[in-house]
Amino acid sequence: MRRSSSPESTNVKMLTYPGALHGFDATAPLHFYVGHGGGGVPATAANAKRQVRQFLATRLVPR
Repeated sequence: MRRSSSPESTNVKMLTYPGALHGFDATAPLHFYVGHGGGGVPATAANAKRQVRQFLATRLVPR
């Protein structure tokens, strides 16, 4: 990793999705195996993808 003294490098935004299980952004149906849950949660996945696109759009410059 590269260290940066830029003020932008210290901005951190953390989002949590209460109730979202492992693989919440997958298309697999909700399932449980050996006490662990997983599976897609469409509304949560859509929000997470929107957040990533917004983050990248503000930081990436087209070549």
